Parts: sequence; structure tokens; C-alpha cells
Amino acid sequence: MIVTIGSVVRGHCEDGFGPVWDVFADSLESGREIGASLGVYRGGRPIVEIWGGHVDRERTQAWERNTVTTIASISKSLATAAVLLLVERGVIDLERPIAEYWPDFGQADKAEIPVHLVLSHRSGLAALDRPVSNDDAVALDPVLRRIERQRLWWNPGERHGYHGVTYGYILSGLVKAVTGRTVGRFFAEEIAAPHQCAWWRPVAPRPRRHPPSPLAGRRRP
Repeated sequence: MIVTIGSVVRGHCEDGFGPVWDVFADSLESGREIGASLGVYRGGRPIVEIWGGHVDRERTQAWERNTVTTIASISKSLATAAVLLLVERGVIDLERPIAEYWPDFGQADKAEIPVHLVLSHRSGLAALDRPVSNDDAVALDPVLRRIERQRLWWNPGERHGYHGVTYGYILSGLVKAVTGRTVGRFFAEEIAAPHQCAWWRPVAPRPRRHPPSPLAGRRRP
């Protein structure tokens, strides 16, 4: 049952999870966050389902239970799940070089980088020489060509550095090389659909019922 908790946060928390609500409410009441939602499941059952605040900086539209927003770097876990499913199926070997599956990736001294070094952020390909434009990001292939030509920032395996931008593109190129599908499409068809997961990719039609929050993708002031 959905119950209203206070004037800022709506939803429900099971007994014992009050501190979760307290921290969530404080983040909104203090102004640190404009709007947000949080869901926690245990054993397949929701034990925390709360939301509150607003979807716009002007605070004119309330954040609802089904407000759609971006998940930013959480998408790395989805891309990883897609690759690991292919590992489970015997299509990809974590110890084999990416270039065995995606030959053009081997340019610029990257021929021996194994799959697992990308998954652990130790491949040396942590960034691109220049930012990715929105048009190239949506088109994907221009970014994959840049990944292929990009030189390493350090010798593979010698250092760790968060692959903030390159991680998803490398895995998408890998998945596309072995399946003919981008990592997003593969995840949608092989993981999300069978498990009835609701999610939206930027290249797919937006859900009509619940448009994304205008805050999606914006940096904090």
C-alpha cells in the first residue's frame, strides 16, 4: 500500500527502514536535491519505494512515482551484464583479447588487451582525446572508430583509472562485433524483455505516458 510520509516524500518504507526515509527526506528538504526516487527490493519484494521533490529547477512540476530519469553510470552494470551473459553462453572469453572479436580495436597497441581489463577499468583506454558530441554519441559508429584509433594512456594492467566515457562504448563495440547488435539492443532483447524490465534507450521511442524529467542529464549548479 502506498502511504504519504510527510509533506515532501511520498511512498512507503517497511518497519526498520525509517533511516532510509530520513536521509532521503533531508536531501530534498535541504535543497541538495531537487527531486528523486528510490526503490529497494529484498527477495523480489519492495521494502522501500519513495519519491519526492520536483522534476524541474523552477519546482513547478512534482516528481511522481513513475517519473522517468537517466541512470547515468549505472548503465555500466547493464552493459557488464550483457557481456557476462555472452561469457556464460561461451561466445566471449574474459581472458581473450578484445581484438580477436573486434579486429579494428587492435590499432594503436591495443591488440593484446583482454576483455577483463576493460571490465576492471585497467585497460589503459580510460578516455578519448577529445569530447564526444551528442550526434556522434547517438550515431555510435563514429565513436567506435575513435575508440579503434585511440592511443592508450598507460600500459594495460599497470594502473587503474575509471573508464567513465569509454567503458560503454568499448563493450558496445565488443557486443556488436559478436552479435551484430549494440549492447543496448542486446540488453533490451536478451535481458530486459525476458525479465519484463521497463527501461528506455535514447535511440528508442520515449515512453509517452511518463516523459523524462527535464533534470535528466544536467549537472548540478
